[in-house]
Amino acid sequence: MLLLELSPEEEQGVNSSSLQIADTLGSSLVVGLAGALVTGFGADRLRPGLAVAGALVAAIAALGVLAALRLTPPKEAG
Repeated sequence: MLLLELSPEEEQGVNSSSLQIADTLGSSLVVGLAGALVTGFGADRLRPGLAVAGALVAAIAALGVLAALRLTPPKEAG
């Protein structure tokens, strides 16, 4: 929502599309990397593979939270 609020009206469509592409691509890459990690550990070591993949996803989520904490709401005019 912050992206659309800060975008000029004529750029909102392009920015919204870019945000959707980045979101989808990022999710796909993380899921693919996690799957590759689990596969790399092999079927006989499934539990450690899932633990490493889970740690990767948790680390990315933590980075997202830290990045979101840096955002500040726009100042109200007036």
